[in-house]
Amino acid sequence: FGAKGGDELLGRRGTVVAKDDGIAIDEELENFGVRFAGRILMDHEGGTLSASDGALVVSNADAAVVYFSCDTNYRLRPETFTLPSREKLDPKDNPGPRAAAFVAAARKKGWSALKQEHERDMDVTLGRAAIDLGADPDDALIPTDGLRRGYEQGRRSRYLEETYWQYGRYLLVASSRPGTLPANLQGVWTAHKVSPWGSGYWHNINVQMNYWPAFSGNLAECFEPYADYNEAFRPSKSRDCYNFIREYVPENLPRQDEPIPAWWCVGTANYPYVALGGPGAHDGPGNGGLTTRLFADWWEFTQDRGILAERAFPALHGMAEFLTRCVRNYDGKWLSVFSASPEQVVEGRRESWTNLDVGIPYYH
Repeated sequence: FGAKGGDELLGRRGTVVAKDDGIAIDEELENFGVRFAGRILMDHEGGTLSASDGALVVSNADAAVVYFSCDTNYRLRPETFTLPSREKLDPKDNPGPRAAAFVAAARKKGWSALKQEHERDMDVTLGRAAIDLGADPDDALIPTDGLRRGYEQGRRSRYLEETYWQYGRYLLVASSRPGTLPANLQGVWTAHKVSPWGSGYWHNINVQMNYWPAFSGNLAECFEPYADYNEAFRPSKSRDCYNFIREYVPENLPRQDEPIPAWWCVGTANYPYVALGGPGAHDGPGNGGLTTRLFADWWEFTQDRGILAERAFPALHGMAEFLTRCVRNYDGKWLSVFSASPEQVVEGRRESWTNLDVGIPYYH
C-alpha cells in the first residue's frame, strides 16, 4: 500500500494460490477499500494437471474446461455515494466464499449445460424483437468487412444494417442485466489497462445512447441496472441541485418556510463510487432531462403500473421539481438558463474547455 496517483491511493496487495485443480486470487485495493476474489477450477480429459507457482498446467490433454467466477465487497446503495472513501465498503465483507460457491455451482452443471443455458437465455431475450429492412439474402454470404467497404462505393447493405441493429441489442444484453452495474462508457470488454474516461457513466449523452435501444428493442429489463444505479446516487445530488440554483438562478431558491422538494440532478461524470459534481461543473441541467426521458420510456413501453408508481414517476417528479427552478424570465418568456457542453461548437470557433470533474481538456 502507499502508491499514489494524484490525490488517490492506488496501492494493491493480494495473493494467488494454485492448488490441486484450482486457483484462488484474493486482492485488496487501497482506494475505497475494495476487496476482490477470483476463483478458477479446471476439468480436463486425458493428460495430466498440475499446480505450482500460482498456475495450473495441463499436459497432453484432449480437452480442458476452465471455470471462473469473481466477486467483490462492492454494494450499490446510497451510502456508497455519500460516505467518505474508506467507509463506502465493508472491510469485513469477504467475497472469497461467494466466488468459490459460484464456481463450484458452475462446475457442477458442467460445460454442456452451461452452454445450453446461455443459448436459451440469448434465444429468449434477443428473440423478442426482429427487424426486416428487405435485405438481399446474398449479402449473408459476404464477409462483414466486404459489406462495410461497399458503403465507400455507394452500395448499402440492408442485411448489414439489420445485423448491426441486432448486434447493438446483443451488446446491451451482454453488459446490463438485472443485478449488475449498468453499461458504462467503454463497456465491460475494454482492453485498456486504464481506460479512457475511466469507464464511467457519462450523462452528457453516452448513458442515454446506451439505453435508447432498451425499450424499442424489447429489452426493458436491461434498463433495470441503470435505474438501480440512478436511485442509489440520487440522494447524494440534492445539495448539487441547491448549489446550482443558488449560483445561477438564486431567485428560484425555496423560501425559508418552504420545504426543499425531493429534486435531483445529474452531472456528466459519474462512477460506481461517486457521482461527481452536477450542473454547472461541466454542462448545464440538460443532462437531467435527457436522463429522465429514459424513465418515461420505461413506463410507456412496458405499461407496468408498478414501474410507474415506484420508479418512473419518482424520477420524473423529482427532476421536474428541479428543472422548474432552472428557468428565468427573458422578455416575458420562461427559458432555461445557459446549458453548455464541450461537444458543442459556436459559430465554427475552436474552443478549449476543461472538464472540471476529472481535469481532462477538450478541444473543438
